Amino acid sequence: MPNKSALLTLGSACVLLLLAACGGSSSGGGDDTQATVDPGTVPPTTPTTPEAPGTPVTNPPIVETPVTPPVDTGTDPLFLNADSGLSHPGQAIPKGTATTSLGDSFLSNVGRSKVESLPQSTAVVWEVVENHGSDLPISCQDLPANFSSCSLTNIHIKSTDGSLDDGNWRIYFPSIRRILRVDSDEFDIFLVNGDLNYITPSSSFTGFNAETTKSINVITEFSQLHQSDFMPRYFLVRDGAQPEIIANTNSTDSIDNYAVELTGENRRAFNGEPHELANSDNRFEKYSAAGLEDVSSAIVPTPASTVVSGGTFDISGGISFGAGALPAASAAALNSRANLLVGGGGNTVATTIDTNLPANTYVLTVAASGISISGSDANAVFNGGQSLISLITPGSGSIPQVVVTDSPRFDYRGMHVDVARNFHSADRIKKTIDQMAAYKLNVLHLHLTDDEGWRLEIPGLPELTSVGGRREFSVDENGNPSEASGLLPQLGSGPFPNTEANGFFSRDEFIDLLR
Repeated sequence: MPNKSALLTLGSACVLLLLAACGGSSSGGGDDTQATVDPGTVPPTTPTTPEAPGTPVTNPPIVETPVTPPVDTGTDPLFLNADSGLSHPGQAIPKGTATTSLGDSFLSNVGRSKVESLPQSTAVVWEVVENHGSDLPISCQDLPANFSSCSLTNIHIKSTDGSLDDGNWRIYFPSIRRILRVDSDEFDIFLVNGDLNYITPSSSFTGFNAETTKSINVITEFSQLHQSDFMPRYFLVRDGAQPEIIANTNSTDSIDNYAVELTGENRRAFNGEPHELANSDNRFEKYSAAGLEDVSSAIVPTPASTVVSGGTFDISGGISFGAGALPAASAAALNSRANLLVGGGGNTVATTIDTNLPANTYVLTVAASGISISGSDANAVFNGGQSLISLITPGSGSIPQVVVTDSPRFDYRGMHVDVARNFHSADRIKKTIDQMAAYKLNVLHLHLTDDEGWRLEIPGLPELTSVGGRREFSVDENGNPSEASGLLPQLGSGPFPNTEANGFFSRDEFIDLLR
């Protein structure tokens, strides 16, 4: 099998996997695969014990103005000490004054009605009211907002059972847009760190007795043009109790229950933007006018040369890649992908090495007599096989007769996967590698560490993953969020260490990926 090489550079917090014609992950492994790993960098493995889902997190009473405790002199290095630098008491977001605050006229009934229609007794809805701060009676520049860009958001809170009337609680929520100002008499907002904030009742809080829904005007930095900006899993923290995820926000599949969809001018870069927003109807109208496209459009990336003869070749009996010029593992990987689209067996693809071809070049020929692929080496033949599979239309029993000649335009054809911020399992990464191979990508940039997480087991330094591979909510002795036992919740990961944001690659898993 053609070689893969791997470059591990922990100092720059990334891994580059250079993928050749390997057929992707476990399905494309081969006996002669090579991986370069510094054994001194990756020590022997030790078992990993994951946190049990739903593990309770008991929190002491909240203290809004913490008193600095004495330095702990105990033997436990992870003692939750507010002086350790691991605690985050929170920084108060500035509040509007009597002359600058946006009044009730900027509170939207759309989000208010949405939160009131939800079945839960406690619910929160995020609503972008005006995405273009230049159209508001405020100065984004004076707040100050970077690039003088800001927007107005409403946070709507509902409580119908009286559970929030005592005011002794915090609602933690993620906002990837920095909150610049809070315009509310009854609520304060604090920035914890990163995108984590919390709402807490102010001294003017009157409870939810008279009205079951209250709304807060907040000025956020920049506009919010993508629904992916709205993060899930808000959670409620009371004195001495474990966090409670607010049920209507507990979804990673849809924002429907906890945010108002962006509509109208709020979807545009600025009010009055002349460009038409793309949708399925106007895209179909635009491209259907261009007529039928060349068959080469089915192959990604577009080949250097495609010559269509006009006939078709029957593949209803399936296709198969024999050994020929391909290593067994590469042939198996191609067969596996082809079988997803058309049955196996049937027409055998003839593969040969032609050293007269330019480096990395393949020629794929589909003729009335059969299918053949010649390449300058096995890598090129493998890429030709991927192009052949791209010609298959699910449900169709034929492919066009064609001659395709191609070679990579770039030596580095990469994809970046940031598992530090958004962790994915080794199995998911293997599937990604399989798809990369299908599109002839040859470099996986695996971003393993950053402020938001450490995702590679180093047995000699277990805290890197026991803390850095874990996101959870815990507090110090003053009730302030602490990172002594895990990183703060980020990007909607929620308070518990049982979500997809948690995890790391064991040594064995990482070496398996390299191979």
